[in-house]
Amino acid sequence: GWRRDVWIERVRTQRYHAPHGHYSHHFDFSRNQDGWGRVSTFMAWVHGSDDVEGGGTEFPYLAGRINTTSPEDGARWCKFIECDGESAKQKPNEEGGPDEPKGTVFKVAPGNAVYWENFSPEGLGYDTTWHAGLPVKKGVKVGLNIWSFGRIE
Repeated sequence: GWRRDVWIERVRTQRYHAPHGHYSHHFDFSRNQDGWGRVSTFMAWVHGSDDVEGGGTEFPYLAGRINTTSPEDGARWCKFIECDGESAKQKPNEEGGPDEPKGTVFKVAPGNAVYWENFSPEGLGYDTTWHAGLPVKKGVKVGLNIWSFGRIE
């Protein structure tokens, strides 16, 4: 159902240019403030120049495995998220062993969008929503963010 007491914040667009356009790792929420906070994020890519390279949105703590019954289904997902071998970025293993999978990187794909909730039912921020806009290596990307602010239930 719908949450009670939720408002849409002012819609924001961002334009990132090569070679330095990026946004460092962050959460979209701040701490739960007296039962209120940024409860959800809707992020869409509205433009990517024809020559865009890099610039994906990385969620290093979000498992990125694609479980499908056919290679064609898996290849279809690879248009929207980076698949094995597309990025050398890895999440370091805390015990010093081999690196763990890199998480999930959503590609700059105009028309592609990602939605997530920022808080658990207990009012705690989800660690898996830690994310970053990776550097645009070539070209331009334009994104649109729609955040909702409201009562944390």
